[in-house]
Amino acid sequence: MNYTYLIQDERYKIAILLKAGHKQIDIVGHMNRYPSTISRELRRNRAQHSYRSKQAPGLSEAHVRTCFSGPRISATRWRWPYNHERPNMALGGITPMRKLMLAI
Repeated sequence: MNYTYLIQDERYKIAILLKAGHKQIDIVGHMNRYPSTISRELRRNRAQHSYRSKQAPGLSEAHVRTCFSGPRISATRWRWPYNHERPNMALGGITPMRKLMLAI
């Protein structure tokens, strides 16, 4: 099972199952999701006495925006050394750019 975000229909299903009196472990079985996914969803989107399925997508997007701090290194910063300065053993110990120049 690969990790994917919960879609709105799944959030509505969680709300319906909770209102029907199902426990968290029952919801996991019904939805074929990891227990941690359901637990996290309930923890993040629970109001005082109920689960907020309608507000959950907006809250989820806000959570992603606050957690994402951007790339650790920009693509241009690593691309130059990777393509120009890094010797490649598969190319006989020369850099990719050097191999390209030799081919021309």
